[in-house]
Amino acid sequence: MTEDFYTLAAVLDHYSGQVQNTPNLDSVLNQSGTLGIPLTADDKTKLLSFLRTLSDRKFISNPLLAEQ
Repeated sequence: MTEDFYTLAAVLDHYSGQVQNTPNLDSVLNQSGTLGIPLTADDKTKLLSFLRTLSDRKFISNPLLAEQ
């Protein structure tokens, strides 16, 4: 079964609470029987805020910030 993730929030929700234990699950996502990545609601908010800065068109196209 594959899931479609249309938003960054959906990806974070998946990795913080919907990871299934499968034979090929990376050991990083199964620490001492805890599946996924432990993220609080605040962690998710802060991470999403940071990730959104990486695609801020106004910021990345600002000529004042361009390399000369």
